[in-house]
Amino acid sequence: MALYDFVGFNMSTEGDAERSDGVRTTVNLFDVTGRSPLLGCSFTTENVESDEPVVILSHALWNESFGLDPAILGTKVLLDGNPHTVIGVLPAEAAFPPSARLRVPSDFAEERESRGNRSYPAPGRFAEGMTAEATHTDMECVAAELEAEFPDENAG
Repeated sequence: MALYDFVGFNMSTEGDAERSDGVRTTVNLFDVTGRSPLLGCSFTTENVESDEPVVILSHALWNESFGLDPAILGTKVLLDGNPHTVIGVLPAEAAFPPSARLRVPSDFAEERESRGNRSYPAPGRFAEGMTAEATHTDMECVAAELEAEFPDENAG
């Protein structure tokens, strides 16, 4: 299972900034969804832990803003004023989620620190040999364990 959250970025290179829709996502999103970059590589755990932020571009953004330049890999783009290194470009048919033009990795550490109300898309894939019914039962067990561990946050 992966997790992502929609975010907007002000992206700039050498000119004016443009607003671009994006997502921050767990590093396994591409593995879970069966998609791979056309150019470059997917995210790794090291990307999240690094002091040098990275980004993967949609094919549409690569085309519109960078003219399909294959030398885009390694280029720095500014996202909300912070430099990010382009490590990948997705093929047009592999855009997930489709509206996202930028993807940055996240471990969602801040969210794990607080048990507040959150709702994030979480695509998943059945483990080999698992059925929908068995997976549903497992998720009910996880929910019950969390309810027992965090009764205040689950009251009402």
